[in-house]
Amino acid sequence: MLREKDILSNKYQLIRKLGGGAFSSVWLAYDSVSQFKVALKIYAPNGGLDDNGIEEFRKEFGLVFDLNHGNIVRPFQFEVDRHKNLPFLVLPYYQKGSALSVAGKVSEDELWQFMLDVASGLDYLHNHPKRIIHQDIKPANVLVDDSNHYLITDFGISVKLHATIRKTIRSLTKESNGVGSIPYMGPERFSENPAPVLASDIWSLGASAYELITGEPPFRTEGGMLQLRGAKIPKISAKISSDLRNLIYACLSKNTWERPSAGAIVECCRHKKFISRRRIDLNIVKVLGVVLLVTALVFGVNYVLHKERVQKFESLCKQGDIIVMVEKEKAKSLDELIENRDIDINLAKAVDKYSEALTVSSNNEEDVAFIEKRISGMNEILDSCSAYKNIVDTISLLIEEQRMSTASEYKQRRLQLSKNIKLKIIEL
Repeated sequence: MLREKDILSNKYQLIRKLGGGAFSSVWLAYDSVSQFKVALKIYAPNGGLDDNGIEEFRKEFGLVFDLNHGNIVRPFQFEVDRHKNLPFLVLPYYQKGSALSVAGKVSEDELWQFMLDVASGLDYLHNHPKRIIHQDIKPANVLVDDSNHYLITDFGISVKLHATIRKTIRSLTKESNGVGSIPYMGPERFSENPAPVLASDIWSLGASAYELITGEPPFRTEGGMLQLRGAKIPKISAKISSDLRNLIYACLSKNTWERPSAGAIVECCRHKKFISRRRIDLNIVKVLGVVLLVTALVFGVNYVLHKERVQKFESLCKQGDIIVMVEKEKAKSLDELIENRDIDINLAKAVDKYSEALTVSSNNEEDVAFIEKRISGMNEILDSCSAYKNIVDTISLLIEEQRMSTASEYKQRRLQLSKNIKLKIIEL
């Protein structure tokens, strides 16, 4: 049992406990070498780990030590107190503590900032080559720096390592502690062999945002278990915009594939609008088009500039047309379209070309209307591709957990969504 004034690794004197449980605890400590206060994230604090557990921890931590993002708390180093067999991370200490301290007290602007910062960190983790799922996003694991920005902590611990530490905790202390915190766990996490996916972090972010604005998680102590049983998301009564409210509701969607990606949340927060990134881009280019048109009317545009603008409009549209034509031919020839992993990438390029063409504009209103309709259609396809990826992510983890019957159900959903995407592309 750790106590105040205990010394770890001959230099870290514990000052006071900041939080934690059987799985881990966080302590404020004094580093006698650097003479700075630091935070120590100590794993298996009630019993320590055996040699195998410590070695597994060392390997896992080595895989994520190079992570570097402005919204992620990067540990100074990893150490092991050999006297107590305790692995721990040395982290910077933030005097303002965690986001939990402001639960129920944040303004709308602060909540937009919270979601922006946390989603930015998650977007980095989710798109990292090592594909890291945090698994325990909650206000207590989001720290507040001196500039009132939010930083994710306690990341990079894999399912395998959780299992290793949990097994050791059971054998040494007879205690059991699951992966994650129940009030912030989505419905997919409540099964005999829960399979966290990228979208699980999004549900946790939604639950955290819900708590910051209302003062408690959406399903209190039961988490997504109640949602799995049919409960609806409790309404947010706080006075916030419909965009922010709907974004939180979307994060808390029961189905993983209906939740926005971390990247989409970032864009929503930047513009404070609950719309996808690509629809935001379209709105922006429309505004730019209006600005260019007004500028042209004010200063006048001679014939040469007009001709160049029309030529550029036609050139950009042609580039987009070529991409769409290729994808339509692929859609007609492939039995299971989604096996082509570049669909969303290619269509996103086409959206960019058409969107740029709209900033150039054209005198032909029919051309502009056609391009806007095509962009809208491709946005729907891109959203479906994002949903498809969430389903694929879920299937892969279900298979790893040997939950084959459930995986088969998701495969049927994947096939149907694939067919829908194929038809939408052909109709472009």
